[in-house]
Amino acid sequence: MTTITPIVSGQEPVSTWSPLRLSVFRWLWIATLASNTGTWMHDVGAGWLMTSLSPSAVMVALVQTATSLPVFLLALPAGALSDIVDRRRYLIVVQVWMAMMAALLAIISFFDAISAWMLVALTFAMGIGTAMTMPAWAAITPELVPRIQLQSAIALNSLGVNVARAIGPALAGVIVSLWGTGAVFALNALSYLGVIWVLVRWRRQAPPSALPSERFLGALRGGLRFARHAPELQAAVIRGLGFFLFASASWALLPLVARSLVNGGPQAGLWRSGGVGRSRCSCWCLVASETARGRFARCPRGRCHRTLCVFDAGIVFPPWVMAGSARHAHGRRCLDYDPVLAASGGANGIA
Repeated sequence: MTTITPIVSGQEPVSTWSPLRLSVFRWLWIATLASNTGTWMHDVGAGWLMTSLSPSAVMVALVQTATSLPVFLLALPAGALSDIVDRRRYLIVVQVWMAMMAALLAIISFFDAISAWMLVALTFAMGIGTAMTMPAWAAITPELVPRIQLQSAIALNSLGVNVARAIGPALAGVIVSLWGTGAVFALNALSYLGVIWVLVRWRRQAPPSALPSERFLGALRGGLRFARHAPELQAAVIRGLGFFLFASASWALLPLVARSLVNGGPQAGLWRSGGVGRSRCSCWCLVASETARGRFARCPRGRCHRTLCVFDAGIVFPPWVMAGSARHAHGRRCLDYDPVLAASGGANGIA
């Protein structure tokens, strides 16, 4: 069996796409794009399935809670753990865990043995895997590319996430309407296999360190101490909280809006779940184009950030039109959140 080995060369021209010339980064980027697409398909499928299992808006919203709460609870411990253990093996274990949970959910769905609370529990288990994965993914990027290409690699990772966010919900809507939610969960389970395959074949060389190995609690304290003295990080956290606190409320109840539409189906309204992804992909392409022309360097970062947030607010605000056509109380209930979401996007741009 051949192995994938990173190519390190500091002499390559720096461009937006240059990290894709490195074999390990390229294959991992492609595999992660497929896996993230499967994750967004799962989110849409789980929300739609919950509307069939329970008419309660609280239960439908719990699906989004089960996805996001583990990130809030475990992001810091996961970051500390990824700094201590071998990241490659750590990621393989977590990806296998998530594939097993997705496969179990698919099997239960195919046999119609799923219940509302079982769906919440399995979604929470997959959310734990996501929370444990995110810090390690961010930490391995500097190991895959030379330092001169690091900024481009981070930008490409961001592009991959938003491409998956744009196409995942649309694919899920079509698949659910044709073959049911079990097919979505099965495809999500298969999407993890590519990431596992690339990680197994990657022969990671751990960067040398003259410092002694860090303890778990010490790493936690070090992370908190760094955050306390990093104003840029604090500003990013506040902006993210200001947007996603309201955005998640809208996304959580979106399946109820789609189901309550006249002639509604999973493909009727769930496309909007990818609205932020589509807007950010458009902005990314604009920034990449301007960077290639040498213009982006002259654009203040704050102005570009506000432009991006205007795109986000514009793409998520229109659902009041969709909700207004619904003939069910759930549609009116979701309508209450969307002006708040648009206002939050505008405030995020001003911040």
